[in-house]
Amino acid sequence: MPQLMQRIADLLKHGETIALATILQQDGSTPRTAGARMLIMSDGTSEGTIGGGLAEAMAQRRGQQMLASEDGVHAHILDVDMSSKKPTDMDMICGGCLEILVEVLTPDPETAAVFAAGSEAVRSGRTTYFATHLPGGGRRPDHCVVLPGSESDAPDACAAQAPDSASVSIIVDAAKGGPWVVTQPDAGGARWLVETLNPPDMVYLFGAGHVALATAAVAAQADFHVTVLDDRDEFANQERYPNAHRVIVLDSFADVFQSPELRRDRIGPSSYIVIVTRGHSHDGSVLRQALDTEAGYIGMIGSRSKREAVYRNMREAGYTDADLGRVHSPIGLEIGAQTPGEIAVSIVAELVQHRRLGGR
Repeated sequence: MPQLMQRIADLLKHGETIALATILQQDGSTPRTAGARMLIMSDGTSEGTIGGGLAEAMAQRRGQQMLASEDGVHAHILDVDMSSKKPTDMDMICGGCLEILVEVLTPDPETAAVFAAGSEAVRSGRTTYFATHLPGGGRRPDHCVVLPGSESDAPDACAAQAPDSASVSIIVDAAKGGPWVVTQPDAGGARWLVETLNPPDMVYLFGAGHVALATAAVAAQADFHVTVLDDRDEFANQERYPNAHRVIVLDSFADVFQSPELRRDRIGPSSYIVIVTRGHSHDGSVLRQALDTEAGYIGMIGSRSKREAVYRNMREAGYTDADLGRVHSPIGLEIGAQTPGEIAVSIVAELVQHRRLGGR
């Protein structure tokens, strides 16, 4: 949702009316889980996915119908049974069931404001809660952004009437557990889809050579926000890295996190530092600086002999074995990779493993 939030905000800002398909909840085996989303445009194109196959096609078809209709229906819930045993339904045999909300988002000031608030929170690195009130009956769902940390976790922006304090409490408690549909018994059974919008996973790719070039492309496909950094502008430029969100040409590899471009970045658990520079000295310099941050993942390319040489120098500089234990080196999963493309796959596979399995 964080990346789609920014995309939705941009489309609404420019006056676009779009449909949004969201998995509310699933039961049993399904291709995607609660919170997965897909944008549906009036021309039939889409962005994102809720799992493909007939379920996605049904949601896309319904979204297009709603965009073309003037019957005032702003929302529709699809109940999709994926346990079909018919030979003609081979992509519907996962065995589970999906509840999918298809809604129309219009560029009215209230709706645009709430998605803009969510987008700004994501862009600035703040964690926020996003809640969708499900009124039923084809009525327009209400969206609300709740920023944690204030005295009452008060709503920051809502596309309709703000929820009361009891609803906010339910939203906050539920959002901490993941995307959930919760029911509020004391409010006539009101249903909310609530989730946490965390800052995007940021990959800081130090070095802009062949391995970095392939890694940036694969990482972007895996939904990482990629920043490429190098001190050579002939290597580090947007033309070579069209998939990167930022390309930064450094004066040197010294004090990189204090550079004007990175000074405001929050290097924390959702930050992934990938060190693939052109030499031992640059690798060691960046590694020392990386270990002084709270980055969730730090990886360095190179052979085990190169790693030990760098580690030896770092131990002499006062870094401990516990410090060095944070480093994934040689970087990447062991798949026998040799070419830049193969190495990129192994690196990004390890990043995904860290993201999904907590670094195991």
